[in-house]
Amino acid sequence: EDNVIQPWCGLRIASITSMPENGMQIKKNYSYKISSDTLNRSSGVIWRLPYYKYGGYHCYETVAPHGEAYSEMIGIGSSGIPSSTSGDLNIEYREVWESYSGAVNGKIGYFYDSQYEFPDIEDCLYPFFVPNGLKTLTSRNYKRGHLKKKWYFGFIDLDNNECSVYKKENYDYSILESNSPTFSGPLYSVCDFQEDNKVNSKGEQYAKTYTINKYKLIPYNKRIKSETVWEKDFYTDAESEQTVSYTYYGEEGGYSANPWNSFVRTKSYVNSKGQTVTVYYTYYKMGNIPLEQKELEITVIDDVVVSARRNVYGSNHKLSQTFTGCVGMQFSSNFTIPMNIQGSATYPSIDKKEYSYRYDSQGNIVEIRFNERVLASYVGGYKGKHPIIEA
Repeated sequence: EDNVIQPWCGLRIASITSMPENGMQIKKNYSYKISSDTLNRSSGVIWRLPYYKYGGYHCYETVAPHGEAYSEMIGIGSSGIPSSTSGDLNIEYREVWESYSGAVNGKIGYFYDSQYEFPDIEDCLYPFFVPNGLKTLTSRNYKRGHLKKKWYFGFIDLDNNECSVYKKENYDYSILESNSPTFSGPLYSVCDFQEDNKVNSKGEQYAKTYTINKYKLIPYNKRIKSETVWEKDFYTDAESEQTVSYTYYGEEGGYSANPWNSFVRTKSYVNSKGQTVTVYYTYYKMGNIPLEQKELEITVIDDVVVSARRNVYGSNHKLSQTFTGCVGMQFSSNFTIPMNIQGSATYPSIDKKEYSYRYDSQGNIVEIRFNERVLASYVGGYKGKHPIIEA
């Protein structure tokens, strides 16, 4: 089906202006156009137009002796349901470009998955005869919105405004899908039933279906498998590439409803000296339920610990203290990081206190200390919602 180009409403950030201490105004500009398109078109995609009301849902039958007659149902549709389970019919951009005015920093391009690559699937036997507002859809919203790559451009010829890419970040994801989808109804629903195997007077078989959009939702685990960074030196033309790979807690074979299945266990890469660097993580837990806050972070190079940090959290789940230690120790004989997040990590004492944090009754930061000395203090304003003074 050919793409249709038309105006669309919505707010998009055009620019952000800041004034650093040196007094040089910097303006950050944003563009949402397709970089490779000679027609200068937007990268925005929306797969279906909203249906606020629809009618003429006809079911023809032969009624003797008057010939054909039909029934008609008028439905009310939600503008948000056709392309988003969150209820917002939003345009999705495949490219976002960030550039600067007032500073020679080139530009940065962000590339995303969108409805263009992953539209919702129409689960209809005859989709061309079913109005959009009546279709049953399998949502693929979970495959969209991922940052696929990020490219950095710098100026190589300021006089001719010519720039070239000097850094590329590419991201590879793994999405583990459940074999047991769930169903979500629409915002408004007038009825939902079907009569199958009806036969009219001509012997033709048909089905009467009275429904409004049903979404099939697929539970999933989203993981980033790897990220690759390529860089080029403008002056020497020397190129380098580094790939960071990840392992995860939980089951490796497929989707799991266990909450730890999407938590990173290790991050590893080879540095410029040819050494393997591995970072191990454990997480703060409530019972056996993991939270996003990292509890332990140990960096190992060729089986030697080069840094180890332990984070301690308060009753409000906010970071209260950090500790370091164990640098120079052999990792394999002194540390045990569980394969499953339900297990417990065992390690020598990481007990050298570095930072401590104090909060007010609303959970706002009040004070930061380093080695027991006050590093920064904050005074809140706007009814305690934002800090207004840092000392």
